[in-house]
Amino acid sequence: MTLVMAGALVGGGCATKKYVRQTVDPVSGKLDQVAQQSNKQGQTLDETRQTIQKDETELSATKERAMTADNRAGEALNKAGEAGTRADAANQKAEQVGRDLGDLRSTVANLDDYKQVAQATVNFKFNGDKLASDAKTQLDQMSPIRGNTNGIS
Repeated sequence: MTLVMAGALVGGGCATKKYVRQTVDPVSGKLDQVAQQSNKQGQTLDETRQTIQKDETELSATKERAMTADNRAGEALNKAGEAGTRADAANQKAEQVGRDLGDLRSTVANLDDYKQVAQATVNFKFNGDKLASDAKTQLDQMSPIRGNTNGIS
């Protein structure tokens, strides 16, 4: 019986090296392909991470430059507003000077229209600040309203 069992084992139940190779080698080949693809994907993922880090660094630098430019633009707008306010004030002053100049020209033009009607010479007493009575009389005669000395004494 032992012999029969040993024969049955050898003949029917024992796997040969050839059978194992034929069964396992295709699976091993597929596993090797999957491992290679996984390694390639891992390398691609690492490269993508490096690219993302580089892009984030460049994006941060660009954002900083944009914020600096925005701040400078804001400062320029403020200065432009201040300059506009000063320009408005200068325009108002120039308009006032123009009006005053027009008034002055009118006054100077009117000076040419005056005609001397009368002339009188009055003298103060020597080393004195009071008019003599005859000088007061002369001034009263020059005044359109006779007898009004307008506080002259």
